[in-house]
Amino acid sequence: MKMPLASALVSVVTIGFIGCAVVEAGAQTTPGNDPAEFILPLERLSNEASMPFAVFGQVVDNKHPQWGRYESSLAKFPSTQDCLLPAARTSVGWNLSAFDWASFKDHQDIEVCVFRVATSLETPERMRAWLLDQGYQVSGPTPITPNVTGNGPNDSDLGLSGILAADEFEARVRFRRSFNPWPYLLAWIFPSPPHHRDHALNFTYSGQGRIVAIQSSRRGG
Repeated sequence: MKMPLASALVSVVTIGFIGCAVVEAGAQTTPGNDPAEFILPLERLSNEASMPFAVFGQVVDNKHPQWGRYESSLAKFPSTQDCLLPAARTSVGWNLSAFDWASFKDHQDIEVCVFRVATSLETPERMRAWLLDQGYQVSGPTPITPNVTGNGPNDSDLGLSGILAADEFEARVRFRRSFNPWPYLLAWIFPSPPHHRDHALNFTYSGQGRIVAIQSSRRGG
């Protein structure tokens, strides 16, 4: 028996609405979509006193060879809450989703503040969720070979990476301009494909899940 045309259309529309509802429900369960997942009490937030910024296990202080690169960023962002928007403070804690991208002027600012977030969240799995929440395409955490931290042969370092499209990154961050005009002139003469300027965040975690290193960069330069 053939179904009347009007009834068939109603059935198709009904199925479509049900399908959309299922997709929407699935999206709500994606890791990082629940803001409460990233709200931490003040005592859980890391700072330079409790968890000093370090690269491959070495604290970056005035004796470290990289001190000159990070000195300004460490002065500006001594604690996790310094890396967040004013609205991040809630009645129950600090919302790490409210990351103050507009305050960062170079890759060192980003690395210091992402380190603060990573050490507050503590695990690579929770950092993966945070990256997803920030709009990054994420890969990992997965084992890295060979071991680069020298923690011992029984350790298996983990790699985690996130990629954010160039236009999205540039809408969030305005790096300070260099006084050297040549990079801008060359970029104008020889423009790179847009994806070559995507923002990349690369993490190394120890086998015990402790953050070892963070690198912020633009792909292709």
